[in-house]
Amino acid sequence: VLDQISENLGRQTGDSPGEIRFELEHYMFDAPPELRAYQAHAEGRLQDALKLYASAIDAAHFKATLRVDRATVFYEAGQLDSALAELTAAATEMKKRDNKDLVYVYDSKALLDERIAVTYLRLGKLDSAREALGQALQEDLTYSPAHVYLAYLAMARQDTATTMSEMDLAVQLRPTICSNYD
Repeated sequence: VLDQISENLGRQTGDSPGEIRFELEHYMFDAPPELRAYQAHAEGRLQDALKLYASAIDAAHFKATLRVDRATVFYEAGQLDSALAELTAAATEMKKRDNKDLVYVYDSKALLDERIAVTYLRLGKLDSAREALGQALQEDLTYSPAHVYLAYLAMARQDTATTMSEMDLAVQLRPTICSNYD
């Protein structure tokens, strides 16, 4: 990652990419843990990223975004139970904050609920996945990916009526999803 940034900045500024890389490495040495965690994740150093995200979460006042990032690393590392725990904690914190604070712009948690559902699917917990998708739809009834996943879950149960109904809803909500396949 730093090599790419150094090369791009070197081309733009005319400075030596090696010098830019040195300065970036020096900055990253003292950077906040969330930035170093992001870099470690980008470089594939998943265990380092997990430790750095844990440190960042401990220090942060609002932890939800960092928990989602850490869950992504857990997911990629195949530690699905830990990913699920982080995603659930993030969702709980975000919903608690919505109930406590005056919200000027509502931030839907539908995508977060979908990520929870996908993790449940990977764990083979289909009922829990269905419930998480229901939560996503409570957040945003027009969230078409949840309808698509519910259609697939219905198809696995050989429930063609629900499969067709959910897929029809998804297409009505986002007709461009299916236009890519024409």
